[in-house]
Amino acid sequence: MSRPLVAFAVAGLPTTNRGVSPSDRLDLIPLTTVSVDWMAASVDLAEVLAHQGHLKTWEIFNDLNGYGFQTQQVAACVFASLLAGSDLHLCKEQRKGTFYKWRHHLISTSGEKVGQIEFGGPHTMRQDGTPTARVELTGKGCRLYEGAAEGDHAERWSRLRAQLASVAGRLSRLDIAFDDFAGTYNLAHAVKLWQSGKFDARGQTPDLESVNHAKGQKGDTIYIGSRASEKFLRVYEKGKEQGDETSVWVRWEAQFKASSRKELDLDMLTAPADFMRGAYKALTFISETLRRLDLTKEQAAANIHSALKHLRRQYGKTLNFLKQTFPDDEALGAFLINVTRPGLPDWSWQYLSPDGYLSVLDAMRIDRQPVAASLH
Repeated sequence: MSRPLVAFAVAGLPTTNRGVSPSDRLDLIPLTTVSVDWMAASVDLAEVLAHQGHLKTWEIFNDLNGYGFQTQQVAACVFASLLAGSDLHLCKEQRKGTFYKWRHHLISTSGEKVGQIEFGGPHTMRQDGTPTARVELTGKGCRLYEGAAEGDHAERWSRLRAQLASVAGRLSRLDIAFDDFAGTYNLAHAVKLWQSGKFDARGQTPDLESVNHAKGQKGDTIYIGSRASEKFLRVYEKGKEQGDETSVWVRWEAQFKASSRKELDLDMLTAPADFMRGAYKALTFISETLRRLDLTKEQAAANIHSALKHLRRQYGKTLNFLKQTFPDDEALGAFLINVTRPGLPDWSWQYLSPDGYLSVLDAMRIDRQPVAASLH
């Protein structure tokens, strides 16, 4: 028996996305990528410290359960054991944790929090008495971890998998993202799969929830399954969520959690597409045919499109006033340089090149020919 349509399907989502016909789909399938987008794992802290040359671990554990004078040293050991050589940085400031007693943030070069390392406290041991530390990387943290690989992201995750295995590492949460930049497998497609029973497991139909944002400016989302379960799927309009209202970029994001009856396989780090397909029979369309760099470019394009649109909406008239006030372009340019402040957005490195302005025009969907001609 077919299931009823959910609210946003009735509201008019097309069965194919913005003019993409079935005959075009084979050409668009390569515009996809699969990646690790969130990771949390626990490790044997005694093993980590031993690997880093610390033998009197009982003194360190007593301190971590007490005043925490050695938290910076311990955090540095965990960082060196698992994340050394990446584009991540360890924040020296210690913070109070919740389940774990102490926490040190992982940050980007600009200071943005992209993960954390936690340890300490009497309740953070495994059932066999093993003291643990916890490492977490957000989606941005995963991208920065990959950043030092110069394109060989598989090697980076293979390395982390091996390092986790060497210190009895266990994954506690892993998010795997399938990005469809062409919008071929859109939200309506997910609804059809759910209606046809493709997400059913052991005779049970998972819940489906839809979230519609006002005017679609942040994109719509559907949730399949329960957030408290071992696996949970989100499908959402990622490009719009990043700020580009015209983007067709859709993300399918599967969240996996370890439980008392099921551990997460470390091989999920090196073969995310296989595990995502295996978790949902509906996801047989997933493929890994686009390089990771293209996802970074797509995120950068969405970010700059949003930033420049905001600039034009909020300050366009002010900029036009300045243009009318200053005697020539050189004087205007000098003034604009004078009112800038230090620092750059994290995504800006994509545009720091002699012809970077052409990429900016592309992101804003502006005809580059007249602008480029006026600059030469």
